[in-house]
Amino acid sequence: MFQYVMNVNNDQLLERANLLLAQGRSKDAEYFARQVLENDPEDDHALSLLTRAFYGQKKTDEGIETILRAIQVEPEKSYYFYLLAFGYYQKHIRFAAIENLDTAIRLNPYNAEYFGLLAFIFIEEKEYEKALLKADEGLAADAENSTCLNAKARALNKLKRTGEAIEAIENSLSKEPDNEMTHATVGWNYLERGQHKKANHHFREALRISPDYGSARAGLKESLKSNFLPYKWIMLFGIWLSEKGKNFQWGFTISVLIIVNILRSIASENAFTRIFIVPVIALYFIFVAFSWIANPVANFFLLFHKDGKYSVTKNEKIVSIAVVTAMVIGFSLIIASYLPAAGNSDNLLYSGIVLATLVIPFGQMQFPVDFKSRSLQMWYPFLLVITGILSIPLMWINNEAGTFLLVVYAVALFAFQWVANSWAINR
Repeated sequence: MFQYVMNVNNDQLLERANLLLAQGRSKDAEYFARQVLENDPEDDHALSLLTRAFYGQKKTDEGIETILRAIQVEPEKSYYFYLLAFGYYQKHIRFAAIENLDTAIRLNPYNAEYFGLLAFIFIEEKEYEKALLKADEGLAADAENSTCLNAKARALNKLKRTGEAIEAIENSLSKEPDNEMTHATVGWNYLERGQHKKANHHFREALRISPDYGSARAGLKESLKSNFLPYKWIMLFGIWLSEKGKNFQWGFTISVLIIVNILRSIASENAFTRIFIVPVIALYFIFVAFSWIANPVANFFLLFHKDGKYSVTKNEKIVSIAVVTAMVIGFSLIIASYLPAAGNSDNLLYSGIVLATLVIPFGQMQFPVDFKSRSLQMWYPFLLVITGILSIPLMWINNEAGTFLLVVYAVALFAFQWVANSWAINR
């Protein structure tokens, strides 16, 4: 297929690799970049193109290793530090990304793309004022840079400066109406304001322009899931809480728990207050329950949506089916335990409760299970599910042993909710 490369020089090979990258053909671009490196292993331009080809194939580690080689050859090229920063950004190692972007900007303070990526990193770090500052610095170098325009719109939206955010969005769209990043940014801004239908339109536009654009795919899925109202409410609450600092998130979580316990204590001691307090406490527990199951249940509904079924990953499909199945069977057993014809109603009730509560660890599991992993986030929910499932037949075979395992499951489940919350806050 590529036999003619023997008859062309390195410059032509590099030009061909660059063109293929522009067309999104990363694997083919890798071939041509490697051809140049066979002739000259220290060709820094070829190394940078190979890095981009690796990134395009989601081979981030290989890309980082390759661009480090290019930096060793040519340590004064700002663009190489930008590529290195981009790799660290993809791996969510933000401090390293910021450090390398600072170096890139020091070497070349007139490239708006460097400021744009830095602004997006600050947005993810919830430092919205810094993000806005960097976006404006980039726009001072290039007033039409789409990355900076989109970062500015995102930062303004996060800062609740809605009017300015809309103006920035319209400005960005007018300059590049066929830019997938711009449409995705507009979509996320609308989604975070609860306008999922408008968001859906812009995510679809982004995917029309670039069918493999990850941010738009993720956004489209969120906008479709927002048709399920409980999920939409949970999502908007999650967005509001995620925009706060970690200290606020922990403080809010603990404060709500303390208030609920105080209300329960008041209600238990004063019969008159129960009519007002019990509904509030009930709403709190319903909200907590929905916060654990809303995402997998929304994914379950997507399995029957003409567009949504293609956006659900294999893991999400398995998790959603497991959660809905456990929930339906669990609540059915709980109801059955109160029927007059129920035999061992206590065991039936406990079996139903275990299955219904299994939705919590099921929702945090990753499939297929990686048994070689040492990650607590993989093993904790897996072992919790196994403990819960084993306690059910054991209760019917040996009540004493089953009750002991049930207590172990209940304690581990209570602890898991706090551990899982810490994962979410520190994410």
